[in-house]
Amino acid sequence: MPSDEPVLRAEVARAIGHATAGVMGSGTWFSNAQGFATLKSLSPASQVGFIVIAEKRISFLQWNSTQSRFNVLRTVSYIEAKQVFVDKLGVARMLVVEGPNGGFDSFEFTKGFGMIGSATHAERALSLISAERALSVK
Repeated sequence: MPSDEPVLRAEVARAIGHATAGVMGSGTWFSNAQGFATLKSLSPASQVGFIVIAEKRISFLQWNSTQSRFNVLRTVSYIEAKQVFVDKLGVARMLVVEGPNGGFDSFEFTKGFGMIGSATHAERALSLISAERALSVK
């Protein structure tokens, strides 16, 4: 994955088809997870990669080192979602999205590709998402 910020942003833009990302960073996507409680009880599938908040959707990307590009593994519209919230466990934060069909996806930003969560990214993402959702209902 590119370490140079301009190159990274260009690769993200190429993957999602849009040049501007509101919030982006390394993270983990938990499929079919409704926050931290689900992680303890169900052990849902997870992927490590890159989370991007842009163009009214959350995209989860993974770097393909063979092709030197990001692959999009999951895209979720937060405008069409029933609800979007940040789940909290101690100092950890996870962005949780309930889709229009009742399914859940959870995203935890991390610092680098480690296991240390980045609460700031989750809170910033929710703030951006909440503002855009409010504008979409007007």
